[in-house]
Amino acid sequence: MNLYETHIPVSDVKSALEFYGQLPGLKLALEQPHRNVAFMWIGSREQSMLGLWGPDSLYGWKGDQRFKSHLAIATTLDELLGMSKRLASLGITTKVNDDGSREPNVFGWMPSAQVYFSDPDGHSLEYITILDEMPDPEFTGTWSQWRGRKDRPKGKV
Repeated sequence: MNLYETHIPVSDVKSALEFYGQLPGLKLALEQPHRNVAFMWIGSREQSMLGLWGPDSLYGWKGDQRFKSHLAIATTLDELLGMSKRLASLGITTKVNDDGSREPNVFGWMPSAQVYFSDPDGHSLEYITILDEMPDPEFTGTWSQWRGRKDRPKGKV
């Protein structure tokens, strides 16, 4: 099973469409101005979907308050390794690691590599890839640190 769709509240659907429309892997599926909502395909058509819900729409709003969300988009390792640079070319700043780098972060327990950034409404966004390596539950660090471990467990999951 996979997650098919998620929905987030946005302060302005048109602005959200401009932001999300420039992200790698997302494209407009349907816009319904009369409902103040839009839907975007993530990856290929009907693979997965993101719903953008404006004020006075059904999801994510309570009065004039909107709830911030987190969304992770799966991608390949090759795409992920170039993602910070690609996002920077769009004017999007990725979160900085403790060492000041903007390279992917790695959580060894999965293991996974990811790049984090935010949308204009403050939602937390992530591009992620699951690594085809042995887990290392004690490791959290950058991609370079992950690749440079001398005592790296051998084999694959």
